[in-house]
Amino acid sequence: MSEKTSRLLLILEAVVIVFPLSGLAVIATAIFVLDMFKYQQISVMALGVLAIVSLSAIGSGWRLFIIYLRNGIDGLQSQPFGWWTAIFLGVLVLIGSFISNVLPPSPEYSRMWSFRLEFNLFVSGWPLLVPFGHLGLERLRRKKLS
Repeated sequence: MSEKTSRLLLILEAVVIVFPLSGLAVIATAIFVLDMFKYQQISVMALGVLAIVSLSAIGSGWRLFIIYLRNGIDGLQSQPFGWWTAIFLGVLVLIGSFISNVLPPSPEYSRMWSFRLEFNLFVSGWPLLVPFGHLGLERLRRKKLS
């Protein structure tokens, strides 16, 4: 696939997938962070931190997306590894949420039940793997061709 086609496909992915989920992530992160100050429990604070990590992963993905649109593959390859690390940490949160979702449920109304009930909401970010995976593949694939 040509770089121009890849850019158009990435724009479509951003409009259809990343933009709506970014809005939901901002709202959810605001709620989790406000809850951190309202309920000072370790499980609520952990959810707030995980939400911030997830939102920073989305922000890193947006940054790499814009760099790719403006500067092409050369700009994408010149980005520091930290931006990719932030996305990877977000993927780890997503995997953790998926694992929590498939494990047997915790006893009802326990702290762990309450934590997992909210942590399982993070799994709704799985469609973000499509555009962020596309960016990663572009970086790896084009690197070998040039």
